[in-house]
Amino acid sequence: MKARLFASVVAAVALLPGVAHAQAQPPAAKAPTYYAKRGVTPDQYNADEAACIAVVKKTYYDVEVAKINVPYQPGLAGAAVGGFAAGLERGKIRREALTKTGECLAKKKGYKLTSMTKSQTEIWNQLSYQQRSKAVSILSGGGNIAHLLSSN
Repeated sequence: MKARLFASVVAAVALLPGVAHAQAQPPAAKAPTYYAKRGVTPDQYNADEAACIAVVKKTYYDVEVAKINVPYQPGLAGAAVGGFAAGLERGKIRREALTKTGECLAKKKGYKLTSMTKSQTEIWNQLSYQQRSKAVSILSGGGNIAHLLSSN
């Protein structure tokens, strides 16, 4: 009985590196998404996005940030913990505001959430942060973002 138990433990330990390796593999990345609407120009997309951001900022973000209540904690460590907690809460509110901005584009402005093609994703991954902002505006109306690589 002890020999069988020992063999089972040895076999389980021998399998652990394989299990750990299988779990260490990152999941397949989802393709980036953007909001698209047939026939929209980059300038019109930027205007629609700015309008939605303004609505969300006024009706959600500013209201929620004002509700953040960090109780006073004496000392430097207390101030650091309070600031850290407030920062986490602001980050959560910001992510929710981005989601609400997308919902505004879809529901009020008629845009559709669209996944990038493989070739668009390859180009996207090579773009800087500033170029990605331009790319979203171009993609929103069905434009080609390949020319942004030459200005990279």
